[in-house]
Amino acid sequence: MHAFLAFLTVVVVPVSAVGLLALLLAPRLRDRFGRPVLSAIALAAALTLTAGFTGLVSGTGATAHAGYGTTLMVLVLALLVAGSGWYHLQRRAAQAPPPEDRGLPPAFEMLAGIATLGIVFATLITVVAAWASGPRG
Repeated sequence: MHAFLAFLTVVVVPVSAVGLLALLLAPRLRDRFGRPVLSAIALAAALTLTAGFTGLVSGTGATAHAGYGTTLMVLVLALLVAGSGWYHLQRRAAQAPPPEDRGLPPAFEMLAGIATLGIVFATLITVVAAWASGPRG
């Protein structure tokens, strides 16, 4: 079961992270694909947690592999929180009339986007490392 869930995780996490990256870089995609991408990240978080749990229960995880799995769990949850926060800030800013105060300074929105971008890349790197380490590595 762990191998199947790990495979799904290795597919869904990078695809959803790249989807979030597309939303960060292409504002015109946000209205159409924002919610599906955030839903995919939520699915990725659930898969990652489930794969981690089944790895612990089955005892297949070696030290390095289990460490990457734990790191991936934290990163995917951070990706979900940062991506959702950034997306909702962008939607709120887009709906506000131009002269009205948007509630948060544009620099804060930019920093939220940069933090989300950093988490996307850290997540992708960790997925590759966890997969390469294998259950025995």
